Amino acid sequence: MFLTIFLCALSIAVACCAEQLCRIWYKELQEQRVPSGIYGTILHILLNFMAGWIAAIGCSFLVSATGTVPDNGITVSETELFLCFVVFCFFFAALKSTLPAICKKIFYRLQKFIAEKGYPEEEREEEHATKAVCSSLWTILRQILLVLGVALLAEFLLFNFRSFMPLIYKETAAYQTYLPHEITVCNGASVSADGNCLIVAEDHAVITIDQLDTQVVSVKLRTNNTPEVFRVKCGITDDAYSDIRWVGPQTVHQGADASRYISVVSHGNMQTLHIEFYSGVKDLQVYEITLNEARPFHLSWLRVAVIAFGGSIIALIFGLQAWKISFDNQNRTQKILFSIAVVFVSVLCIVIFFTSVSAEALRDGTAFFTEYSGEAGCTHDINDAYVQQLDAFLKGQLHLDLDAGNVEPDRLINPYDPAERASAGIHFHFDRAYFNGKYYSYFGLTPLLVYAPLYFLTGSMPTGLLVGMIFGVLCAIAVGFMVWGSVRLFFSGKKISFLLVLFGYLAVIGVGTLLFCVRSANFYYIAPMSAMTFYALFWALHCFACTTTSKRKYQQMWLFFFSGLSFVLCVASRANWALYGFIALPVLVKEFLSEKANVFKPHAGAKLLCFSAFTFPILCGAALLMLHNQLRFGSPFDFGAAYQLTVSDINYNRFGAMENIIPSVYHYFLQPMTLHGYFPFIYPYSHYQLLEQNYYYNCPSIGVFSYPYILPSLLLWLFGCKTSSRLFRHTTALLFFLVLLMAYFNFSMAGSLLRYTADITLILGLCALLCALEATSAGKGLSAFSCKRSVLILCLLMATTFICAVLLSVTGEYGNFLKFRPTLYLNLRHTFEWWY
Repeated sequence: MFLTIFLCALSIAVACCAEQLCRIWYKELQEQRVPSGIYGTILHILLNFMAGWIAAIGCSFLVSATGTVPDNGITVSETELFLCFVVFCFFFAALKSTLPAICKKIFYRLQKFIAEKGYPEEEREEEHATKAVCSSLWTILRQILLVLGVALLAEFLLFNFRSFMPLIYKETAAYQTYLPHEITVCNGASVSADGNCLIVAEDHAVITIDQLDTQVVSVKLRTNNTPEVFRVKCGITDDAYSDIRWVGPQTVHQGADASRYISVVSHGNMQTLHIEFYSGVKDLQVYEITLNEARPFHLSWLRVAVIAFGGSIIALIFGLQAWKISFDNQNRTQKILFSIAVVFVSVLCIVIFFTSVSAEALRDGTAFFTEYSGEAGCTHDINDAYVQQLDAFLKGQLHLDLDAGNVEPDRLINPYDPAERASAGIHFHFDRAYFNGKYYSYFGLTPLLVYAPLYFLTGSMPTGLLVGMIFGVLCAIAVGFMVWGSVRLFFSGKKISFLLVLFGYLAVIGVGTLLFCVRSANFYYIAPMSAMTFYALFWALHCFACTTTSKRKYQQMWLFFFSGLSFVLCVASRANWALYGFIALPVLVKEFLSEKANVFKPHAGAKLLCFSAFTFPILCGAALLMLHNQLRFGSPFDFGAAYQLTVSDINYNRFGAMENIIPSVYHYFLQPMTLHGYFPFIYPYSHYQLLEQNYYYNCPSIGVFSYPYILPSLLLWLFGCKTSSRLFRHTTALLFFLVLLMAYFNFSMAGSLLRYTADITLILGLCALLCALEATSAGKGLSAFSCKRSVLILCLLMATTFICAVLLSVTGEYGNFLKFRPTLYLNLRHTFEWWY
């Protein structure tokens, strides 16, 4: 093994020396007036390819001379690895100088063309600018090529290190294969009649290999292809520990050959090996078990692409010194880059949808629509509250077309007591509002704006995942407008970093749990997604209305009108979001009532018209919502939540209980996420919670401060910013207070659940972004070096936040990815779990 590594290193050294020698030859040929231009370039290419061949032939000669060929001990996988190194050396020598020379010629030709065709000769400054641009482009390209080389080198040396493991121990780790008759069968498994395989009949079946007395570093299973996915756990005894020590579990995916290799490194010689099978292994057939077989070398282009893409982004940031680029509301390039980020998030939402459904569901259309018959209603096969509500509206009624059960719940003393319902044997519909013998939906009506058009166009009801994907795309666009509008409102005339704005948008999307909601989309998650979408649109339109400079007579009025309408749709999605309407008060006070812009100024009529345009849809929407509640529950302020048939009688959940303050702060702000060694590495935390009462939901969740950029941004503004405008201070303080109040309200009424945190994450994410921009803006007491360092650190934290959100969205609440696309999921898992 060490000889092979030495030969690979020697091959790289030979390639470098040959390449340097060819450069000397080329220089001497140039001094002898060899033709330049295209002929010189061709000669340069030939000389460098000669250097590559010198390295390849030299290494092959060294291998043959030492006798380290496959017949003498090197495995096939090691040979393949060595050939990959030879190819790498060849291209390294051939392209190290050739590609830069070609690119320089291209850039110089481009520079000359621009200078001759695009600018007059007398405009020397612009010509120098063109040269600077060409030089910068070449520098960036060189850095990107270097990043790509590093990614390939890491793939060869780091991510495939498991291929070397049996060879490191080859003095003691013997290559051994065990057939069924050599394996001791414990419970749950048996040898087949012909003796060719072991049949694992049930979960937790264990087979044993004893009297090994050898070093073991890996175990390979050869099985049939049924089931496609199962899990194994290995128990070993060795020289260091005479009792059984269990390793794992590890998921085996039959379609990914690398998953058949189980890393079990013994301390000293292994004495016994126990293998336990579970996760649906009925009738699994095991043909042989091999110890210490070298894992085949696997080049993952996805892994290379991810590393190269991330490294290229870093190279671009440092190559262009992007932290110095100031935000410009009118800059077309910045608008395009920001739009690319929005499109990227939108496409990611679409990808999440298509990986949350099976291929069969995509082919037969059940991933998009559900068969629906108005006469049959929605009693048994459809559990979507929005489909049931649309069905009720189509039948001209407010209550849902659901049967009331074989014994009506209102005959009970307390129909909202789950224990009383269970003892009476009542059939009921979970999480629906039951009032006066009828079922109602307490979910908002706004998502029907997506359900209804799709139904009228197709005649079928859309699935929750499809609607969730649509709201995901709409929310990604709306949040983009919200971030852009907020920057226009609070930082007009200030020098802030565009890089922070760009990464801040991705961070707000990540903190807002949008991707997680798209993965888990059903009627529970559609409600917060709809609320986030229309609140982001409300705030974006509000900011654009307050900062518009258009001379069109009624443009500002229409912006305020649609802003108010969006807020109504937000409240109609999730009623508790009405609390966030107060965030607009500081801006409205400044715009309409301050001394600089009050209604008695010369443009008082226009301002009064805008104020009326904003409040009119809000008042009309509030009246319609109260009428809807009055007709259903006899009270304009009763949305039906108190009549839920759920896990407890929530009439006894009190808003105002002092004992809920500390748990609400912990679960909604401080609760950490779980880090795990298995892909996707990040999961909601559920091991310890401050919930003593059993009347609240006690489910895995993540506190908003667990996202990396939130707390540093708030602290940087709080301690590093000397001055801020009164509008910014008032808006930020009010926003943070409302977030605290929302967390306390949600916890007191329902408890801790990840989708409930979506009621605060988007708003607090926007608040943290504004604080980061305010703290790093010019003239806030930070030196140029400190500002650069702060911007780069914040961008790193924002990128990490978005990556965490993507990883959380891999599983979601219901594990749709693994359930419906196991092959793709496990291929991703084995790509990124390179250390197993």
